[in-house]
Amino acid sequence: MESILDQLCDYTSELKKEAELAVSYAEQLKVNGATAEDLESLEKSHPLIHKKLIAEIEEFDFTHPTAKNVLEYEIENDDGEAELFWNYFLKIAIEDLNQMIWFCDNHSQIEQEFQVVKDKRLMELMQNERPSRAFDDLRRNFYRTLSELRKHQEWKRKMQVVDVASRNVVD
Repeated sequence: MESILDQLCDYTSELKKEAELAVSYAEQLKVNGATAEDLESLEKSHPLIHKKLIAEIEEFDFTHPTAKNVLEYEIENDDGEAELFWNYFLKIAIEDLNQMIWFCDNHSQIEQEFQVVKDKRLMELMQNERPSRAFDDLRRNFYRTLSELRKHQEWKRKMQVVDVASRNVVD
């Protein structure tokens, strides 16, 4: 969620259109099945799906992830049952793409709420006594030290001054 909020400005109407096309294509692949040729052309035709597929392949650390192998890989799902990786991936990809579409649709609202939270935190910090008390303590310590320095410099200056009148009387 934090990474999404950091990249909130990337959720534009163009990304929404691309995500909607990707969702419809992923649902079509889910219903009709996919071929190795579909996977090989995925990078050019639907880069969002391809990017998610690469991330999932890296997460599962598959060896030799060719298009044919990706369609045949089996994984163990949360229920402990064997499931084809491709079917699992399509469910995850459709969920992620729908989430992306939702963020694109609600981009301005999210930014407003995010700013409200930032402003609220800033006001709480400004009203918090601890930082201002620490600042006051530091300021007092600084002025006390500065006063001591000035007294020391004055004393040093007085020590270097030679009293000419008292020297003439002694001679």
